[in-house]
Amino acid sequence: MAFDIGSPQGRDIWIFEIASATLTRLTSAGSNVRPEWSPDGQRVLYRQVTPRKGIWWQPANGSGTPELLVEVPGGPNEGVISPDGRTLMYRTDEGTGDQYVITMPLDKSAPPTPLVTKAVNWAPRFSPNGQWVAYSSDESGTAEVYVRRFPGPGGRIQVSNDGGSEPVWSRDGRTLYYRQGDALIAATVSATQTFAVQSRRQLFVGAYEASGPHANYDVAPDGKRLLMLKAREDRAPVVMVLNWAAEVRARLRAP
Repeated sequence: MAFDIGSPQGRDIWIFEIASATLTRLTSAGSNVRPEWSPDGQRVLYRQVTPRKGIWWQPANGSGTPELLVEVPGGPNEGVISPDGRTLMYRTDEGTGDQYVITMPLDKSAPPTPLVTKAVNWAPRFSPNGQWVAYSSDESGTAEVYVRRFPGPGGRIQVSNDGGSEPVWSRDGRTLYYRQGDALIAATVSATQTFAVQSRRQLFVGAYEASGPHANYDVAPDGKRLLMLKAREDRAPVVMVLNWAAEVRARLRAP
C-alpha cells in the first residue's frame, strides 16, 4: 500500500508491505502527496507540492533517485499512467477555478494535450484496457462521475446519478466504484468498444474519510477487498498553550 503521512515539516510517501507488515518511508525531500502505482507495480508516482511543483516518480523499493515527469507552474494534481505505460495523465489548476485533465506521452515525444476542459474535474483514472477514462466533474452543477473514450473522439457518458466522486476501476474493468455521500456505489459496466452502464448497487454506507479531488480508497487486485481510511473515534486535537499563566494574570488585571 502507498499513502502519504503528514508531519510539521510536510508530507511524505510511505510504503506498507502487507505480507511482512513493514512500513518504509519512500520520499524525504519537499512535501509529497497522492501516490499512485505504475502499471507494473515497480514505481510510485506522486505530486510534489514543494519545493518543485510537479509529478514525480521513483522505484517503490527505494532504489534510484526521484525523477520529475512534468513540471507545472501553477502546480499539477495527481498523476496516473496508462496501462500500456506510455501516457501520463494529470490535472492542472487553470487559475480560473477550472481544473483540466491533461495527457502527454511519457517519453515527451509530444506536448501535453487537454483531454477534459471546462468546469472542475477530479480524480481521472484509466480503465484497465486503456480505452476509457473515468473522472468526476461539476460541469452540470453537481459532481457526477463520467467516462469518455481515450484518446477520443467522443463525448462524455454519465455513470452516476444523484451525485458521484472518486471513481476507481476494478482490475477486470467490469466494475466502476464511486462515492455518493457516505455510500460506496458499484456500477457494473461494459467498457470495450462501446461503453454502457448495466446496473448500480450500493455496497455499504459508512463514515469513511473522503477526498473528492483524489480517490481516498482502493480496490484489491483480486476484487475481494477494499482499502478505506477511517478516522479514530477518540481522535482529538492536542493544543499547546505557552505562557498561559502570564496571559491569565494579564486578563485578571484588565478593566
